[in-house]
Amino acid sequence: NRGYIKGTLNSDGSLIEFTSACAPLVYRGDLFQSEVIGNVFVCEPTGNLIKQNTLSEKGLITTAMNAYHEKEFLASSDERFRPVWMTSGPDGALYIADMYRGIIQHGLYMSPYLRETILKRNLHSPINLGRIWRISPEYSAISRPIKLSEASTAKLVEMLGHKNGWYRDMAQRLLVEKQDPEAIQKLEQLLQQSPDYLARLHALWTLEGMEMVQPDPYLMALQDHHVQVRVASMRILENISAINPGVVNRLEQYMLLVPTNEIQALQTTLTAGIMKPLIKQEILIQILAKYLNDPLFRNAVLSSIHNQEYQLLRALVNQSDWIQYSSDKEIMLEILVAAIVKKRDQKELRELIVLVDRDSLEWTHRAIISGLSVHDTPTDSDRIPLEVTPDIFTNTVHDLDLNSKISRVSTLYIWPGKETKADLIKPKPTYQLDPKIFAQGRSLYLTICSNCHGIDGKGLARFAPPLVRSEWVLGDPKRFTIILLHGMEGPVTVNGIKYDAPDILPVMPSFASTSAGNLAAVMSYIRQEWGHDASSIDAGTVGTIRVSTQGKVTPWTTAELLELENHEE
Repeated sequence: NRGYIKGTLNSDGSLIEFTSACAPLVYRGDLFQSEVIGNVFVCEPTGNLIKQNTLSEKGLITTAMNAYHEKEFLASSDERFRPVWMTSGPDGALYIADMYRGIIQHGLYMSPYLRETILKRNLHSPINLGRIWRISPEYSAISRPIKLSEASTAKLVEMLGHKNGWYRDMAQRLLVEKQDPEAIQKLEQLLQQSPDYLARLHALWTLEGMEMVQPDPYLMALQDHHVQVRVASMRILENISAINPGVVNRLEQYMLLVPTNEIQALQTTLTAGIMKPLIKQEILIQILAKYLNDPLFRNAVLSSIHNQEYQLLRALVNQSDWIQYSSDKEIMLEILVAAIVKKRDQKELRELIVLVDRDSLEWTHRAIISGLSVHDTPTDSDRIPLEVTPDIFTNTVHDLDLNSKISRVSTLYIWPGKETKADLIKPKPTYQLDPKIFAQGRSLYLTICSNCHGIDGKGLARFAPPLVRSEWVLGDPKRFTIILLHGMEGPVTVNGIKYDAPDILPVMPSFASTSAGNLAAVMSYIRQEWGHDASSIDAGTVGTIRVSTQGKVTPWTTAELLELENHEE
């Protein structure tokens, strides 16, 4: 339907990229060779194919690669082949639901060209020929299935260690449904004795599904040699702590030892939310000391510290290793302050303004001011009352950017005579963006952009060029949007200075999976921060541009962007 758009089709007419990915399946059967286990199969009904991806994991990051070079696991020249769902069965084979229709396009997106083609080639019929395909290795024998519906409790527990994930899942389901008390002891034995971590993992979640709240088996699993078992036990203990408060006390000492494994460290960060305030704070400070540079951990800390953001902030700025500046520390302080502002606790907000009301501002004070400046416009009743005018609001000796932030901070507070003060710093007159969108954009910028472009938008050596006064972000909104949607590769010239690897990374990644609303917010923020006064960008514009450029699968080059701009002119 969109084949006329450049970058949608290869020269041979084949699809370059997914347009309707659906029904991903992680293969966990036992019929195919071992290297297929853990592969992900994804249906693409508009392209009449199924892709096979091999996965690789490094810490918390999972990446996927096509299992075949320039071909797919399954593709058909029959244009009515429409794979829309997949599963694996008790025999270990793959089963595919094929809708088998000539037309699969939604009516809203039916172009005149497609409508004409459908009628000309009778693609609108027939419509009742759907089928299920079974895929197995060549010459594989069909094994006789085990009837789990007739299996004893002992047999079902044994099946939790089966090589085929279908049997493991079904055995777990039946054990939970049966609620046989005899299963408890057998599951605990499996948890202690099985050499297979998957069997131990299923045993844990089966006990949880049977509403086993006695914590001993889960506490024992905290010492398991496989990280996924340890993480599962932490999650279960967190859930049962609400009805068994003693669990928290037994977890605390275990969690105070920061794990070296990133997967367990992340779960430790999340589970810390149930700890007592001082223990929680100690755990999270230790986590940040090791994993502060990872945005995922910063967000997890923010999730776990709920309603105690101010206490954590004060503890962090008093840490000796927080005297020296780093961009990661600044981001952490700013997102903590933003959460404090949103909570609107008057005592905490008054103490924050006292903390930064000084002649000499350290980097920590500037970070707090930045966090205070990002907020919705408060109503008169929401403003925080102060007894006297803080000097920071009448002091104009700071740089222009800081003065602009201080002026936004001042709108949070009210004090006697404020409205008649002639020497207050005036808000920037060209500030157009809705404060709520501005706050959303700032939060997103800190999460997805600042690690390369810097908190101040001035760029970072070895990572990315500056955004401040960059013609690429302040110029045509469409050009800025497609750069974020598809990425950009160097070299690139910004403000007359050429940037190329190794001075910057060779490629800026695509943010195609980010929602239109979030992309619009972060782009609008960039176009109106750091003294910029460019127009904002709305989500509708981003959505339209996403559809019109959906065939682009490689990053834009400077030459392509300039050519596109000249062509449109």
